[in-house]
Amino acid sequence: MTLPTLDRPALVHCRFEAIHPFADGNGRTGRALALWELYRRGFDSHHIFAVDEFSASASRAPLVLRPKQEQLLQLLRAHGELSPREIWDGLRISKQGAMDLIRPLLKARLIKRVGTLKHGRYVLK
Repeated sequence: MTLPTLDRPALVHCRFEAIHPFADGNGRTGRALALWELYRRGFDSHHIFAVDEFSASASRAPLVLRPKQEQLLQLLRAHGELSPREIWDGLRISKQGAMDLIRPLLKARLIKRVGTLKHGRYVLK
């Protein structure tokens, strides 16, 4: 069976998505494969844009975790919740250092603060 040229990228994308080989990134990889198939067939794929290319440019940059932030998340997984003092003692960093690690995690909504201002604790979201 011979498929029309524009149906081939859709089939490549659909078959790739059906096997779903990765935990994350299947959609992006599937779209890249579809664009590659268009390019192979002689289409100028540099002028074809996906909706997610525009929506991604409007969103915040992804958070890249620093090693101490990864350690903090592991501590929270292990203990459930931690006070600020437990965080800076557990990571062997200053109070300011702890806050510098915590702020981006709060903003990215990976953790949240619960409790009162004086007796607050941090938990995974």
